[in-house]
Amino acid sequence: MSTCSIYREKIVELSLNTLDDRLANALREHLGHCADCQQYLFEITGTRDALNAVQIRSDIETSEAFHRRIAAQINREETASPLQNILLQLASVRANWKLAFSLVGATALIAVGLVIFVAQSGDRATPKPSVAVKTESRTNRKAELAPTVGNYQMIANQSLEKLDELLMEQGNRRQVLAPLYTASATETELAP
Repeated sequence: MSTCSIYREKIVELSLNTLDDRLANALREHLGHCADCQQYLFEITGTRDALNAVQIRSDIETSEAFHRRIAAQINREETASPLQNILLQLASVRANWKLAFSLVGATALIAVGLVIFVAQSGDRATPKPSVAVKTESRTNRKAELAPTVGNYQMIANQSLEKLDELLMEQGNRRQVLAPLYTASATETELAP
């Protein structure tokens, strides 16, 4: 947000009703034509209302060192560049190492899943036939495909109807029974 830096503190004072009337009127005039400052006033007013709605507990005591650290952090964030703000956020995450490890693990899982998904979708986009196919006619092509899972996947990627036709055609085709040869011993070889 590019809120006018000279009005930033005055906008906070205006939202808290601590600004004198003369400055408040001048600031309201500026707010009438500056959308960024209007947005900043809206955010600050929302923050003020949220803080006023919180019940204050008197049994909690904080140390002076805590207040100094918070004030120093606020000053650093106000004067820091966007890159420095990101580094500050990473430094605060680093303090909670369990969260950091969880985030790194989740990021790694997402990256691996994405790589696997892209690799699988790339394989589906370019099916590779496992057998050379002649292009004489549509029925001859299907009949000549060997009944392998790779060929079935290739046809299914083209069309499920084509796969159904191929399976029906192969199922209805007469099977040429070849002689079945087995390795067995004969009676004469078994005799002592």
